[in-house]
Amino acid sequence: MTAPDYKDADPATLAGRTVLVTGGAHRVGGAISTHLGALGARVIVHAHQHLQAADRLVAKLPAGSVAIGADLRLPDGADRLY
Repeated sequence: MTAPDYKDADPATLAGRTVLVTGGAHRVGGAISTHLGALGARVIVHAHQHLQAADRLVAKLPAGSVAIGADLRLPDGADRLY
């Protein structure tokens, strides 16, 4: 499998790409999630304690964005992100 070639991609858009924002439900993470969504990215909004805030945020993001709750302090916590 070869890596996608993004050399001709418009850096002002993330349309068609998916990004993961850990702690992305509120404060700085929420602002990052909102900005990336405004650039067209599907956003995976991770939350540990603020899943309701993550759900509210995802409702405002591009189609395909999702909220996922996971405790990343646990050894298998990241498994929930897949």
